[in-house]
Amino acid sequence: MTSVSEPSVEIKITVAENRLSLMRLVFGYGIQFKVPAGTRVSNFLQQALCTDADYIENRIQTLFMDGRAVDDPESEEIHSPCTLAVSAAMPGVFGAAFRKQGTYSGLRRHCSQIRQDQENRVKQGRIVAVTVKCFNQVAADLGNELLEAGVVMNLKDFLDFWARQGSILEKDNPEVQINHTKIHAREVTEILCQKTGTLRIQINAANTNGG
Repeated sequence: MTSVSEPSVEIKITVAENRLSLMRLVFGYGIQFKVPAGTRVSNFLQQALCTDADYIENRIQTLFMDGRAVDDPESEEIHSPCTLAVSAAMPGVFGAAFRKQGTYSGLRRHCSQIRQDQENRVKQGRIVAVTVKCFNQVAADLGNELLEAGVVMNLKDFLDFWARQGSILEKDNPEVQINHTKIHAREVTEILCQKTGTLRIQINAANTNGG
């Protein structure tokens, strides 16, 4: 599985370990992949999130594809470009109503069937783009390893993230490289605002052991 397109920019940031939770907010914007049409949602998520079937089944309790609830990721297939939003259990009536195979899932089961006929008409095998958004405990569980390996996201989305969080990160004077060139954190916006496309971001925690 690969990113949607070759990123125009690569950025590597080394932050203090206590800032990793802040960096994980990028998952709310979405990370990008491409996948053969017809791939099952469960299989895709295992590869995209570098996890296993047990995690998808038991830890991801709420799953949306383009805003519609997905009850059975084992049988649901990806046939066209889409956005998948994944979350652990959410509290209250909303969480109960949209939990996979939950008590109230039958009340909105028809929502999961609205576009099934259209999707089935798409030929198998063509490559489609998928954006994955991770929230709450899913981002906490899986985000650090994904960021360390590197993820691809929309460059403008990253600029929005940096506009909101960069001032906090800049106080720590993190080590930043853009396309293998070391820069100061305060230069990130100036450099990236001149670029378009996608960005590959890799985050590492600073070594605090002195070694």
